[in-house]
Amino acid sequence: MNKRQAKKLELKNEIKDIQKDYKLQDKKIEALNMRGDSFFEETKKLMEQFKKQEKLLEATKDSFSNILQAQTHLELENSKRAYEMKDIIENQKERIHKLEYSVFGMAILMLIVFVLELIKWFI
Repeated sequence: MNKRQAKKLELKNEIKDIQKDYKLQDKKIEALNMRGDSFFEETKKLMEQFKKQEKLLEATKDSFSNILQAQTHLELENSKRAYEMKDIIENQKERIHKLEYSVFGMAILMLIVFVLELIKWFI
């Protein structure tokens, strides 16, 4: 074998090695692309889940806000009713006192009538 053929064979071997390297690099790139695609899909799924959770959180926040407003309204209504009941109780207490005084007055009048009847009976 002469020098030229040896050089040509050496270059052919180098070309084959480079081609093998390119094929290996292509396989690595394809594997990385597949990983990148799966990572992208997972990221996309996670983003969708995050958006759903964000919507649910917003709905929960609105619901909680509505509950707080309703609770505040009910507390105000209960407070008003408590003041109304307090006024009713005070009015009833006043009526009871008036009735007590009326009964006491009637008892005094009956006692006076009884005393007068006794006096009339003795006279």
